[in-house]
Amino acid sequence: MIHPASHYRFDDFVICAKTLPSHFLSGLSGLWVVLACYASSANAQDYPTKPIRIIAGSAAGGPIDISARLVAKQLTESLQQNAVVENRTGAGGTIGAEYVAKSEPDGYTLLMGSAAALCIAPALRKNLRYDPVKDFAPITMLVDSFAVLVVNSAVPVHSAKELITYAKSRSTPLKFGSAGAGSHTHLAMELFKSMSGIEATHIPYKGGAPALLDVVAGHIDMMMIPVVGLGSFAKEGKLRILGSTSARTVETLPGIPTLADTGLPGFNSSSWYGVLAPSGTPRDIVRKLNGVIVKSLATRDMKDTLRGMGLEAVGNSPDEFAETIRTELPKWAKVVKTAGATAN
Repeated sequence: MIHPASHYRFDDFVICAKTLPSHFLSGLSGLWVVLACYASSANAQDYPTKPIRIIAGSAAGGPIDISARLVAKQLTESLQQNAVVENRTGAGGTIGAEYVAKSEPDGYTLLMGSAAALCIAPALRKNLRYDPVKDFAPITMLVDSFAVLVVNSAVPVHSAKELITYAKSRSTPLKFGSAGAGSHTHLAMELFKSMSGIEATHIPYKGGAPALLDVVAGHIDMMMIPVVGLGSFAKEGKLRILGSTSARTVETLPGIPTLADTGLPGFNSSSWYGVLAPSGTPRDIVRKLNGVIVKSLATRDMKDTLRGMGLEAVGNSPDEFAETIRTELPKWAKVVKTAGATAN
């Protein structure tokens, strides 16, 4: 008696096939394609049958963690299966990324990855134990997180163009702060220096907040800082915003031009977050996850929630997200090399 195919697992076909002669198998290439497609389809239809973990490489309460929890909520509601966030912190998000890279590619362990962990860390950390292109299956870029270039109110400039001219006219370099050597706030400024040809001295801090306070106090001249960390200093006239690091004007920054539009064409230094699975995760599962997340990002509630955090919803395809990673790797490798930057 021949039982329905649904009674068998794909692994059963593989085990059985290993006992057959090679000349018999050679005529079954078409069958293998059918069986592979059947298994993939079955995986996607049944998935998920147990809780999904989203690994966040930052501590609870930060933008990566909050973004992961928003995704977990949407997956739980849409897939009728619990999705939970697990924080694996340290080494600029690379500990969490390594954990996911080495996890089973079954769709039950996902990564809330960042530009820092996937595109900057490979140039900063020589002992990185994952390949950002080969070891992950991108699902979608979730959000863009933009920074702004700010200067102390006493610095006599009002645009990126004026800053470049002013910096080149000085006999001593301007000073800029960052959240630490190798941080995105450091390397974004190094990219600005490289593209504009100005000289500026880097002063690393242990976090963005103390660096910003020193810009306000006039101890350093300028810095790049995420919008969410800006506080009310600009409104109070204690510092001046010259422009955003985005390649385009975004709704989260009303009235603020881009640095690209005000003196540095082509400048783009956004810090994005995205969802990825381990390489080898069935394509149908990747597409299923992509569909759920992208649909949620298109809702007004989700967009408003993200904008309240200074984040802009993206929601692109797996292939588009993969192309972003491939494109940004050499860009940041060049910046790191030119700056001589190393990880903290």
